[in-house]
Amino acid sequence: MAAKVETDGHSGAWKDGDTRELPADVLQAIQLQGRYHEITIDRQGSITNRLLIVGEYDSYSQIYELNGTRWKILTHTSLPAGRVVYTLLCVGED
Repeated sequence: MAAKVETDGHSGAWKDGDTRELPADVLQAIQLQGRYHEITIDRQGSITNRLLIVGEYDSYSQIYELNGTRWKILTHTSLPAGRVVYTLLCVGED
């Protein structure tokens, strides 16, 4: 099951030096599909598909561009059950 990610929960604009955490499955979706969706099914069977992040990954510079802001992986943390969360460093706007 994909982790829930809030991309707009940050108040104000991202600036150089800001950090954020994203699960590995989100970054993998960006690399493969150029976007990350959250799909939920409620008890009545209604499906909700929310586009949370649009972006791209430049493998040469190792920079993610997510919703118009550029990010570089700073560190990663392995969590129980094999999950990995990456800390990204803001390196400017596109």
